[in-house]
Amino acid sequence: MIFVQAQFSTQSAEAIASAIGGEVVTVDPLAKDYIDNLDNITEAFSQGITKE
Repeated sequence: MIFVQAQFSTQSAEAIASAIGGEVVTVDPLAKDYIDNLDNITEAFSQGITKE
């Protein structure tokens, strides 16, 4: 998994993910609902760490 910030282009990340057989996951550290966003980011990172 390659994590990208929602405010930036994903073009480079998608090229790298394609080359390694991975996927791009967008996270938004600047979301307005801070607590809900922390849950979303934690879940995304957790899936990325445990995925083989």
